[in-house]
Amino acid sequence: METAELHLLLIETVTNERECVLQFDGERLALRSWLWPQERSGALIAPENLREYRSSHNFLGPGCFCPALSSMTTPGFVEAAILQRGNSGFVAMCSTDSCGYLVFLSRVFERANMPTATYRKRDVESIEPPRVYHLSEDQDNVFGKANVEDRKPSVGKYCEAPCPSFLQLAECCHAQLGTANY
Repeated sequence: METAELHLLLIETVTNERECVLQFDGERLALRSWLWPQERSGALIAPENLREYRSSHNFLGPGCFCPALSSMTTPGFVEAAILQRGNSGFVAMCSTDSCGYLVFLSRVFERANMPTATYRKRDVESIEPPRVYHLSEDQDNVFGKANVEDRKPSVGKYCEAPCPSFLQLAECCHAQLGTANY
């Protein structure tokens, strides 16, 4: 199977998953479940409230495939943008549309049986990470007239090791999914 076919298979796997949100883990070179935020009471945070929750809690959205596609040494985590996408409801998608990462958050949320976590509130002194915008969001959007520079992908600081090639990621994910032909 060629790299392009493996890339499409990964995109299809992530996009079609309905039980949880899958994200790229640069440290493990694999797909893993993103932990959906919940209140201490156990109530899930609705997709339309994830951006607001992100600003008040130590929490980041899911990571896209961009680090795996980069030929340069880049951080192992690039946060996907969370936004409403027409009748599809809320989605998490690559903020630059570079890697094809797309998850229908509203569909996963409806199932309400995904892995969850309760995240701590941010300290008053802590700095909120920059908001992640999708390239389709214009400067006069409802999130406060962001400058173009502010709409670059927010890069996490969790993995600073050199990232694998996309082929390595795809081979690893195929092995996990039991679909490898090697």
